[in-house]
Amino acid sequence: MRPMDVMNETIANPDFLALGLGGTNMMAMLWTIAMGRQAVGVEMRGDPFLGVHWNIREDFYHQLGLIDQLMLERYGEERIPRRGNGQLFRLAECFYSPETSAGDIVADEIIDGFDTDQHIVGTIHDVEFIDDRWRDGLPNRVITLLHPPEPPARPDSQKIRTSMIDVLDGPSTFQAEAASIQKLLRRYLELMEQQDRENHQKRRVQLFTHHHVVPSENDGFISLPDGRKGIRIESLREFDFKGQLVRVREAGSQTIDLGVPELFMIAQGFSSSDAKRLGFEQRDVEVDHEDGHGAVVAQADFMAGLVEVLVGGRLRRRVSSEFDEHGQEYWVRLIVVEHESDPEVCWVLVQEHVYKNFDPIDEG
Repeated sequence: MRPMDVMNETIANPDFLALGLGGTNMMAMLWTIAMGRQAVGVEMRGDPFLGVHWNIREDFYHQLGLIDQLMLERYGEERIPRRGNGQLFRLAECFYSPETSAGDIVADEIIDGFDTDQHIVGTIHDVEFIDDRWRDGLPNRVITLLHPPEPPARPDSQKIRTSMIDVLDGPSTFQAEAASIQKLLRRYLELMEQQDRENHQKRRVQLFTHHHVVPSENDGFISLPDGRKGIRIESLREFDFKGQLVRVREAGSQTIDLGVPELFMIAQGFSSSDAKRLGFEQRDVEVDHEDGHGAVVAQADFMAGLVEVLVGGRLRRRVSSEFDEHGQEYWVRLIVVEHESDPEVCWVLVQEHVYKNFDPIDEG
């Protein structure tokens, strides 16, 4: 990677700066661009890689549709990214369409237009809740079958809910590999950046995908008298050192001065060093599950297994009673989620007992 020519190549003082290119920050970047502003994204891990499955509410689909509409209205067809087959890149259409199907997909093949018969997500056909908690000292089972949510026929901006409580309390409509959704957003941003660069137009977005904020004190986050922050980043090189991934500053590279962003957001996961440097801390939240143990920290350890079996577009949740050596009852949960029509994707998540430490070696 060659050194950056800061004066000629870097968007300075962006309207929005995303530190961490997960789903949250990339959606924020897309909204920024759709509103006619400039966005810059910084990520040290390169391409999306998150290897889990997401249950997705339909609001996400409606937001993608509205972003598509706003991009077209603001920039016209000539400045909308195009897929490899020449068609306009519409986020909502790649995500889901009644005219295409779910299945064993490769996200980049859909995005490129090589696969025109499938969309990225799967829909949910069966929703089951199994309650295996004991009652009055005896085993008991209650099975509840819920009506699966009907996927919307097309994006509708009027159905975007503004209350996150309502969104999270509502049913999941789609299922997808997290990395596939992240690739959908990333490829759009990458193609838009490439389009502006090749056409010598004012750039709307810039991505730094093997970079991080300069870690030395007062060189990465620069405090200004008015309370704002100037931000500098540096280029990284990855290499394997005795089986561990190590990142070091690219030899001979220059520090890149991003200026003073109007707004920046840190979304780098639970243990973000950037957030910690700025004084942000994670604090435990407690919740009472009404299982007789009072308020406990709202967290749980799960073992996740990817099973190659076809169980259909199913979402199954189970709660059951488990007992420790003293006969004390605990409630543990199990979740099964499968990608529609994909015979190789069935995720099984099993909660570990809070009273037991699980060691996979000791357990054989």
